[in-house]
Amino acid sequence: MCEKPFYFFGSNETESVCILAIQAYAELNRWPEVLPYVNQLYNGIEDCPAKVVQLCILLHAKVKVYSTSNAIATLWLRNPKNYTQPGYRIVAELYVLRVLIPQNKWSDIPAFLNTCGGITDNVKEELTKYFRGVETDLRLQEEKQDDRKRHLLKTGLSEDGRDGASEKSKSSDSLEDKVIHLVTKAGQYVARCMVLNLNVLWKLAAIGVCLYLIAFHTTTEPLFNTPRAITLLEGCLKLWRSMFAPYHLAKT
Repeated sequence: MCEKPFYFFGSNETESVCILAIQAYAELNRWPEVLPYVNQLYNGIEDCPAKVVQLCILLHAKVKVYSTSNAIATLWLRNPKNYTQPGYRIVAELYVLRVLIPQNKWSDIPAFLNTCGGITDNVKEELTKYFRGVETDLRLQEEKQDDRKRHLLKTGLSEDGRDGASEKSKSSDSLEDKVIHLVTKAGQYVARCMVLNLNVLWKLAAIGVCLYLIAFHTTTEPLFNTPRAITLLEGCLKLWRSMFAPYHLAKT
């Protein structure tokens, strides 16, 4: 990053280097270093070119440090040396659009424009009317949005105009359809197994009966300690291996 002023550059080159440095600071999220760098390069923000001050205002407004944007604009716009700069009016308009309006400081706009010595009275009046029109349009849009929201709340419609109740019903119906579909598929699968692998189902049933007898029809002795329980358990293991063990084990 450029840390020292380039006194051997011309004004255009210095401005280009400064703009690139500001963009680099912004990309690296090192925006607090921008203002010290510009002050070092130009011996004060009030002496920098219009494009540089525009970037500084935009950068600090983007991170919502409006107090710094206000200080930058005030120092630069009130410097008589800048009154004749081609970008003077752009800086003033940019400050209003990116700093005052986002903070809803509409009433401060006329007073601010009156402090801009580089703008003629006719231009100030023109800008004041323009920003009043912008304020009116924005308020009308907000009122329309509020009216639409109230209407939707009363009618029970969603934001895109569809019936909220019907949407919920469709969603519920869709869920029920999915459940029915899954149950149907499961029934078809079981039926297919019964046709193709009836022997496997009989073995599973036998395992279930054996486990039931072991759990509920053994003597009062500890579970799995009676000869009957051991015999039933061995039978379950043989059935299980015959169905799911590798071929060479299933034959044992």
